[in-house]
Amino acid sequence: MIIDKNDLDDYVAHCEMNELIDLGNKFLIKILSSNKIENFNFSSSAIDSNIAIASATTSYSRMILADIKKYCFDNNIKLYYFDADSIFTDKPLPDQFIGKEIGLWKLEAVCKEAVFIAPKVYGYIKDKGSEIIKCKGYKDKLSFNDLKSLLILNNKLNLKQDKWYKSLGDGIISIKDQIYTLKVTSNKRNLLYNKDKILYNTFPFYISQKI
Repeated sequence: MIIDKNDLDDYVAHCEMNELIDLGNKFLIKILSSNKIENFNFSSSAIDSNIAIASATTSYSRMILADIKKYCFDNNIKLYYFDADSIFTDKPLPDQFIGKEIGLWKLEAVCKEAVFIAPKVYGYIKDKGSEIIKCKGYKDKLSFNDLKSLLILNNKLNLKQDKWYKSLGDGIISIKDQIYTLKVTSNKRNLLYNKDKILYNTFPFYISQKI
């Protein structure tokens, strides 16, 4: 929750906090436990949520993302992958987009090689040789070569992982084996394969409507 700085002492006296972030004239705090919370009257401003602010924040984020995409298109910078918190390009971004302030970007890595399979599923090799793999929904280890093998037409990986299931009615938690199928997706872009059946590019869908 976000609180006024003047209220911090009251929260410290009644709650156990494990995180505190300075926001200027306010604090963002995270409560770990609150065994004294019953007799403490939180201010309404601390617990109310504001849908308008949340929507405005999301909308403003999209505006920032649209600006960087437009800049790349206008300045012959190729985009290999784009997400809410990351962008892969063939050239460095200009200094005006780089910094530590909110809304600016930071250079995370210079890549020797990268492969992009699906939204939030990609991997790359840094210029010093270390591998970084991102795979939403799969928590076990994957290698760069695992992802690279999926560029071959119709290739897929059937991966096993443990998944926790809870039953509120029975009051139990069970752990079961789950098959996680990983493959290139074509639900957002058309896929282009070369004569060796290796994926090398994509192109957008074109939708026409008769009027």
